[in-house]
Amino acid sequence: MRIQSPSGEEENVQAFVSSKLHEIGFTVNEFSNHPKRPNLVAALKGTQAGPNILFVAHVDNIPAGEPLNWRVNPYEAQVLDGRIVGRGVADMKAGLAAMIIAAKAIRESGVPMLGNFSIASVVDEELESEYGMKFLAKNALVKADCAVFGEPSFPYVDIALKGGVWLKLTTFGKSVGSGWPESGVNAVTKMAKVLLELDKLVLDEKSHYLLGRATISPGTTIRGGLMMHSIPDKCEATVDIYTVPGLTTGKAVSIVVQCVEKLEREDPDLKVKIETIFEANAYELEQDAEILLNLQSATESVFGKRAELAGVPSLGDARFMADLRIPSIAAYGPGEKGKGHILDESVEINTLVGVAKVYALTALRTWNP
Repeated sequence: MRIQSPSGEEENVQAFVSSKLHEIGFTVNEFSNHPKRPNLVAALKGTQAGPNILFVAHVDNIPAGEPLNWRVNPYEAQVLDGRIVGRGVADMKAGLAAMIIAAKAIRESGVPMLGNFSIASVVDEELESEYGMKFLAKNALVKADCAVFGEPSFPYVDIALKGGVWLKLTTFGKSVGSGWPESGVNAVTKMAKVLLELDKLVLDEKSHYLLGRATISPGTTIRGGLMMHSIPDKCEATVDIYTVPGLTTGKAVSIVVQCVEKLEREDPDLKVKIETIFEANAYELEQDAEILLNLQSATESVFGKRAELAGVPSLGDARFMADLRIPSIAAYGPGEKGKGHILDESVEINTLVGVAKVYALTALRTWNP
């Protein structure tokens, strides 16, 4: 089945996923805060009330761009040289497929299920998760003892995510004709002064062993001025910050505020407004977490060696599990690490099958350690 599902158009693919889960025997619940963007939270109930392991996948994907640049039609997945090629294959429908295959294999094997096998198929991950995992977590609509996110990571297992802060800065000036600039205050040059100073900031001297250092990128967008011959009285710019475990978003913002306040004290004509428009703290799973030990044991059984630990140098849905106190693997899926948002996105079929086996074994070892 080939179903397009760019962010905002997930309804049809979720209907298909729901039908497949029902076929296997899942109890499927639908939760939504948007009429056409349903989330599915499904459970395959065990024969005993043991641990509930949750596998999480998102069904939305980014646009494919110009289809003529692809080897195949990006929305009509095809098999080439042992790989499935198409937009959204690696990020992350292959992960969802592996989860469903694992559940079906366990069900048909007749092996006792000493706990629950749950799958959350969510929307909106590629944007801000407002209608997806953020909504589910905020309303405690997902419950589990542990979780695995099937984001593309192969052959690594990602246990850490960066956090992020988006800031909007506004500087204010005094508009006059550009022929007598000394009578006005140029909000754009004031903003330039602020951005250049922020560019020198070191948010944290420490470097995380998987994610490196926190970063700040001042002036990712900038807008100011109304016409050529007028001194601008207002300028807006954005600042993009990535945090790592050990540096909260609040601390990062306070460092920026202190820097700006120092500049304001030094320049009486400088007036800056700082707004936080988005923030999410970094996430890290402890290396001795039972879910990680079980997945690594399963990986060794299937692929002959344990997966090397890594981190995701950006945000991800696993961050929402921290508030729910659900220990979660941030990414372990059949898509190859860093190969999600690319031309000719693809996944190796043998890897997909292998990861499905890892998921099944991880569930069995979680139920019966």
